[in-house]
Amino acid sequence: MPSLPQPQSSESFKRDDAASYDDVADRFEQYTEQVTVPIARRVVERAGLKPSDRVLDVGCGTGVLCRLSAGQAGSVVGLDLSEGMLRKAAALAAAAPHGERIEFRRGDAERLEFEDASFDAVISLYALRHLPNPRQALAEMARVGRRGSPVVVGVGSAPPLLSGGFLAGGLWAAMDAARSLVGRGALRATGVLDRLVEKHLGARAHGHGTADAIGDLVQAMRSAGYVDVHSEWLGQMSTITSVDEFWGLQVTLSTGARKTLAETPAAEVQALRDEFDAVCKTHLQRGGTLVYRSGALIVRGRRPA
Repeated sequence: MPSLPQPQSSESFKRDDAASYDDVADRFEQYTEQVTVPIARRVVERAGLKPSDRVLDVGCGTGVLCRLSAGQAGSVVGLDLSEGMLRKAAALAAAAPHGERIEFRRGDAERLEFEDASFDAVISLYALRHLPNPRQALAEMARVGRRGSPVVVGVGSAPPLLSGGFLAGGLWAAMDAARSLVGRGALRATGVLDRLVEKHLGARAHGHGTADAIGDLVQAMRSAGYVDVHSEWLGQMSTITSVDEFWGLQVTLSTGARKTLAETPAAEVQALRDEFDAVCKTHLQRGGTLVYRSGALIVRGRRPA
């Protein structure tokens, strides 16, 4: 019987999670442009940046928030633990408008190596759930922000109960259930790959994201000392036309699957891929669709003045 993955220390958890992105930075940027940019734009809009602002992007990945911020702020610092993501971010910034305003540093979100009150705004998207101690990261973001400065954090999330997004999603789900009765519903990423990883690899499968879920982000930010805390949810859905692209998107964006497959013998990965392809191709032949639905809870707070 396969052994369960052993518990990791906080430091090894962060190191291994960051390293899992090193070899997929190019693909990650491709899918970020496809499915994340509208949400990233909203995070930057909510920060209300000014031309003189110095901005910190925590968990910057390939730098989409940095590039969006550079045209509005005086300078931007992107921080990440993944060397591969930072290399890609730097290359993209060098070719982007206002890229000279951006610098990238390798660092730990839970121990920011900046002096107190160093930044006029702090932003972060899809990073907190990759940290063992996300509340510590929120406290660090507060520490390095100047008095009265905004922090805007986005985390992957289903829409809040009874929100517009929740009701729209429920309507879509009902319509999709009806289409599924005749085999024309949607296969949804990243659930397709996650289910196959669990089926084929079982106990060897990595969990997803953080070792300590942040829970209620609004309350966590208030507990970290932020005031004027407000939230909104933003979602989108992309239709994927190629089985190869559907695989690539999921093996890149699903943290658990990406880590698990990287440690799995090639023959087992191929067997899983063969079944994945067969499931998706059969579904498309019946008139079904392949979709990626993404959503983020975006929370804005402010350091007390």
